[in-house]
Amino acid sequence: PLNTGETLAIVYLRDLALGVSAVAGKTVSRDGRTWGHILDPRTGNPVYDTLLTAVLSPSATEADALSTALLVLGASGIPTLAA
Repeated sequence: PLNTGETLAIVYLRDLALGVSAVAGKTVSRDGRTWGHILDPRTGNPVYDTLLTAVLSPSATEADALSTALLVLGASGIPTLAA
């Protein structure tokens, strides 16, 4: 589980922004199912396959947007977002 309090990484930044998106910790349970707060716009369903994404960018806005998009797309979205 991600909520162990254990450090995953230390990232030193200079003239870069780090965008991190994760499903953990921001969920609601109803009728025996857990729903995340980030939805896949293609299906309308919550993202549940990817636990965490992190993106470095010169722009904080871009880093945030890309990390959320990558959380939705999964690893297969890396080539599309890297272009």
